[in-house]
Amino acid sequence: MIRSRRQKPLPRAAPPVDDTHATAQDGEEPPPPVHHDPDTTLELAQATHVCVSHSRGWAWMLPMDPVTLLPVPDATITRFQLRPGVYCVVGDRIRLEENYVVGVAHRTGSLTRAVGHKDQLMAANLQRLVVVMAVGRSLREGFLMRGLIACALQSIQPVVVLNKMDLDEDGEGEETAARWEALGVTVVRTSAATGAGLDALEAVIGTGVSAMMGFSGVGKSTLINTLRPGANRRTGKLDWQGKGRHITTQAEAIVRAGSMLIDLPGVREFGISGATQESILLAFPDVKAAMERCTYPNCSHSEEEGCGLWAAVDDGSLDALRVELCLRMQESVALGMEGGGRV
Repeated sequence: MIRSRRQKPLPRAAPPVDDTHATAQDGEEPPPPVHHDPDTTLELAQATHVCVSHSRGWAWMLPMDPVTLLPVPDATITRFQLRPGVYCVVGDRIRLEENYVVGVAHRTGSLTRAVGHKDQLMAANLQRLVVVMAVGRSLREGFLMRGLIACALQSIQPVVVLNKMDLDEDGEGEETAARWEALGVTVVRTSAATGAGLDALEAVIGTGVSAMMGFSGVGKSTLINTLRPGANRRTGKLDWQGKGRHITTQAEAIVRAGSMLIDLPGVREFGISGATQESILLAFPDVKAAMERCTYPNCSHSEEEGCGLWAAVDDGSLDALRVELCLRMQESVALGMEGGGRV
């Protein structure tokens, strides 16, 4: 079996970068900074509204139910201007004064991605993140692992939707789903074309605050339109390479009684914000268990004798490609390059 092995120990992690503006990606709205200014943090009891959409200094709000902390679904959506120095994202709980957003309540369950060397806050106060993938070209394990790590760092429940299962003629999709489930990942198999699995997906997003994220072309908008009639999310066709293009260009919440579903823009990269070499292992419990069987505590997992990691690969209990992915992500973090996130 041919495999590449590390010849040197991984370098130490680079220091964290400052939160500031990142560059726009592929037609997306320019990503904002992650603010930690005291003026944009207030007690939850002071918040009266929930942000359901935002764009370029404006935010669209619904009144907040003080018991459920969710938007009131039958209320009128109102647009407010952000006070200078204040920034909000979809899911934020907001304090208003006259026609201005003047404060943002303390966030929990924040979904943040690294783009280049900058951080982009995507949504706030999430209970779960639904990562939509599809049978075929969009079945990228590196993207999924980054999503799982981001969830673990913020105590967000991850759920994987494997869409277009009606196209799984060779069984690769089912095999992949079973492998993820064996690692403790919740997987919902769906087909927007046949309707299979939609009841199971509705059971996931039917309560609380969920965000839905995926590559362009995985069928995310079609799933939302099916589950939330009237959402009117734009859909697009795949190009000749089987790739989608960005149809959803800004986050927007779809509100029902008892639930809020945040439709996130399609992404082509998802770097892990605030990741360390140790936190990478949150998505690789099988790799971590094998590492703990290394003879030497400072094992570099390359060619040295007594490496439990490569011993597990040799005996067939661990997949070599998964090991390479984990080590590559750890190295990316150590070199301060995790903002690339295209693996």
